[in-house]
Amino acid sequence: MSNRQGYLETSKSGRQSSKTSTKFTCSDAVKADLFGISSSHSAPKFKPKKKIEPLKRGPRRPVRQLEVDSTLITPAEPTLTKDDPLTTLCPYCQETLTTSQSPTLPPALKAALEAIKRANKEHCDNRGDYSNLPRRRFVSNRDKFRFCQLHTLELKVKPEGIKKGFPVDLDFTGLDTRVESLVPALTRVINGHVNSPYRDIALAAYKDMGAQKARSTMGVMSRFEKTLPGYYGPKGASIILNTLNKRLLHTGIVTYEKTRPQLPVEYVQQVLVPETGWRLIQEDLQHSGKATAKRQKVDPAQRAMDLMEQSRDFGTRVYPVDDDDDGTTNSNDFNDTHDNGGPSGDDEDANDFTDILEFVSSGEESNHS
Repeated sequence: MSNRQGYLETSKSGRQSSKTSTKFTCSDAVKADLFGISSSHSAPKFKPKKKIEPLKRGPRRPVRQLEVDSTLITPAEPTLTKDDPLTTLCPYCQETLTTSQSPTLPPALKAALEAIKRANKEHCDNRGDYSNLPRRRFVSNRDKFRFCQLHTLELKVKPEGIKKGFPVDLDFTGLDTRVESLVPALTRVINGHVNSPYRDIALAAYKDMGAQKARSTMGVMSRFEKTLPGYYGPKGASIILNTLNKRLLHTGIVTYEKTRPQLPVEYVQQVLVPETGWRLIQEDLQHSGKATAKRQKVDPAQRAMDLMEQSRDFGTRVYPVDDDDDGTTNSNDFNDTHDNGGPSGDDEDANDFTDILEFVSSGEESNHS
């Protein structure tokens, strides 16, 4: 009995010793290192944030210092040079407008300069005491370009054209009647009785480029200048095209059987318009008496074609298409529902002739300024 009691006491003491031996104990330094707490388990102390003071701003600049620098604004009035008080410069491109040798300006250019002066005076009067407004009137780039284009036209293009014998005062009121009088001659061209060099140019483009590319906008642009009627310019081309569409295209005289591989509308634009142009120029030469005996050795038709080619740039710049022209082409002329025997047509690029005329007349090309 005593042995059994001694065994139980021994085993009980062993279990208690094993329990006490498995307890994990660590020092205060280890606890602070692992858990960031101290032995007293006190709450961490935080330092108070520094008070942020607002930024100190200096005094505001007066409104007068915000005024736009006048050197950044192009002068809006013609300037005079110190060397010659009669020399006037363009207010935008500094091109010479008048000199002591030629102190007068063309009427159109003089009126434009007067309009600029009136606008500047009105701007100064409305400015009043508002010193924060620009001292000089704002002028858009488009207006600057138009004025520079005008003095280039009046002082350079027209004088050079007059020396070459190009007309600077064409009357377009009766041009449609003159075009209608040429319909019999154009009908012979349509029927193939008279050879047309402009038809040959179009057929060569179809052969080299294919129908798809030849009818595209880029294809038409590549040979567009050769279709302009010389010094009649885009304005005359628009009136000619409008008249030919009414007399030949809408009436069914121009058919696909006669114009293939060109579409009828292409044929009118690229063949009949230049054919009409050189015939009009030939009539002008005859009426003006310039067909002198000295030039009788030259074929009148060839001479008219040469003059039309030489005066194309002049006509493009002097006689652009105006929005209020009576001869502007109707959009229906290029979406004609009349059946001319050709394909129903998914080649809409062939109908961009009027857009090209307006693009050329807009003068957006920098080399014209």
